[in-house]
Amino acid sequence: MRVLLVDVSGVLGQRLEQALALQHDPVVFEGDPRDLDTAARGTSGVDAVVCTLPALRPGDADPLPTLDRASRGIYNLITAAAAAGARRFVLLSSLRPFESYPLDYAVTEYWAPRPTTAPEDLIAVLGEGVAREAAH
Repeated sequence: MRVLLVDVSGVLGQRLEQALALQHDPVVFEGDPRDLDTAARGTSGVDAVVCTLPALRPGDADPLPTLDRASRGIYNLITAAAAAGARRFVLLSSLRPFESYPLDYAVTEYWAPRPTTAPEDLIAVLGEGVAREAAH
């Protein structure tokens, strides 16, 4: 199976690519998924997509490009991958939005996210929301 890896860097990305290479053909996405043509080229011929949420880089003065990548970029990847015939899309997210809740807080099917206004929290909420809506 040909698996496209998007925004996977660092130790997680290296280990994921190594593990997938044992049984699959991983390929790393190049470019900006906010551009629909780039997303379409990158997802062409893949069977699955594994995408992590984009991260704010230290020193980023403006979080809007990262927030846009978490929303429009993920949407473009999902729709382009589906149009290209990919059957799986995996979004690796973050538990950061849960850090402010007490450890004994019960999360049920009625739970609704209440993120702070911190861009780091909004990235996870936007990315997951886009993936959930695209799955519908």
